[in-house]
Amino acid sequence: MSIKRLQQGCIFLLLSLAAMQASASAYTVFYSPVYWRASEQTASIWATQVSSNAYTRERFGPANIGFDYSPGFKLGAQHTFDNNEWQSQLYWTSYGTKTNTNYRLNFQLLIPEFFSGFLSKNYFFGANSNWDLNMNTLDLQISRAISLTDKLTLKAMLGIKGAVIDQTVNTVWDAILYQSTEHVTHDYFGVGPSFGVAAAYQFADHWRVVGDAAASFLWGRWDVKDVYHRPAVPLVTTETTITTSLSDDQLGTWMLDDFIGLAWEHPGKVSTALQFGYEAQFWADQLRMTTFQQLPNRGDLTLQGATCGLYFTFS
Repeated sequence: MSIKRLQQGCIFLLLSLAAMQASASAYTVFYSPVYWRASEQTASIWATQVSSNAYTRERFGPANIGFDYSPGFKLGAQHTFDNNEWQSQLYWTSYGTKTNTNYRLNFQLLIPEFFSGFLSKNYFFGANSNWDLNMNTLDLQISRAISLTDKLTLKAMLGIKGAVIDQTVNTVWDAILYQSTEHVTHDYFGVGPSFGVAAAYQFADHWRVVGDAAASFLWGRWDVKDVYHRPAVPLVTTETTITTSLSDDQLGTWMLDDFIGLAWEHPGKVSTALQFGYEAQFWADQLRMTTFQQLPNRGDLTLQGATCGLYFTFS
């Protein structure tokens, strides 16, 4: 499933849900911008840097790739039933980030670690790598609120989550006399049940402390392809193309989603609420690149940062 098709499906489902709720007791539409930073446990496997000091002692170090903070959003609709205890919610999360790592030509050796590049047995003196990550998820949930006191409310949640996470790594390897390229695509699709609990505590007029914790268990499919290409250079190299594929690799895995923050609400015919806080997502066994060990790396993906929200409730 492509990200474009998932995005179109998200928009269609959100509009459909909003239309069906027009006659309901209350419905809410919300938009939540996010500003997260991504990290992956084994993102350092793309290359190894070998350098020597004045005493000719060799030093080996992984060429780590780090992502900066990037924006994204959540868009959704919520239906509150007449008794104000049961709710249904549908929302779409979209997030993307990219990074660039550049090693200028220097007195160093760079060894490709992805399997196709490593299999070439070519060493390089410089490299430039661009890593893109794009995630889209769709969540459908039902929940029931339980008022423990006048100020404290708990909510149990049950639902289903679908996710598409696509990553690409484009690297140019520089050997001075020629440049090789390596193109890696890492496409993931997963779906499975989710459950969680949310809490809200009102500590002042219109103000609440809010938080939630959820877990999802997804059956996933990975398609990973690594293509290394070295051009022909007369008297130096012959043209070579090496392809490594990990197609339709399937694995059951899980993810965690946690949020804590503050919410402000202004009641009225159209109630308005603002929410802001910290959110973290943990995707286990996400990065499954094939390296020179000929084994896939099950690197964990973490997303964390600020999540805000603007909510409009129509009664």
